[in-house]
Amino acid sequence: ILTVCGAVLFFSVISRLFLDILPVGGVTSALVSGLLEFVTGTVKISGLTIPIMDKLVFTSVVVGFAGLSVHAQVMAVIARFHLSLAPYIIGKAMHGIIYVHIL
Repeated sequence: ILTVCGAVLFFSVISRLFLDILPVGGVTSALVSGLLEFVTGTVKISGLTIPIMDKLVFTSVVVGFAGLSVHAQVMAVIARFHLSLAPYIIGKAMHGIIYVHIL
């Protein structure tokens, strides 16, 4: 539980710091947040004033990729088994891309 909470907190803070330093807003801000920590990103996407279909596409990409926070959590779990993380990350990237093409 500490690993999960620690990863979520770490990537939420990194996202917030990154977005406070760089002057980005709107969709870019929501996507950056989503690629780092997907719950924060999906909440930001839901609050955007863009068409619902665009929200659906952006949310699908973020949820399909799952965010670096989830990747760090998976890495922490599989590290003791000496498994490669590359197939997982490639699969999650493809998952996000496939969602866009389906919509």
